Amino acid sequence: MNERLGVPLPSSNLEWAKSCHQMELPKLGESIGIQIRPHGYGVEMKFPSISVDFDWGELGEGNGFDTWRLWKHCKENRIFLNFMTYDLLEIRVRKAWEDSELVGDRLLYYLPEER
Repeated sequence: MNERLGVPLPSSNLEWAKSCHQMELPKLGESIGIQIRPHGYGVEMKFPSISVDFDWGELGEGNGFDTWRLWKHCKENRIFLNFMTYDLLEIRVRKAWEDSELVGDRLLYYLPEER
């Protein structure tokens, strides 16, 4: 359970997709001054100084990522833009996966020790 919002953490991405819109997360976010937009398997949260968009993993993990959302995070928060492009990031993530520095499920990548 997220203590700040009182929202139960999902046991799977499918559970999230079925229940996220019933929780009125945009209203909860407004009550503490952040924007929350649930979507599909994930959620986008915009705080005053940072924006985060992620999907829950097949087992309800919140620590997975995909290249598109990682790039979106870099662009929206203006991080690493002076030397990183989407294509370069995609190459580096794929290489890390091929070298077993990352593991993946059907949709997301994880650090091996976190999966």
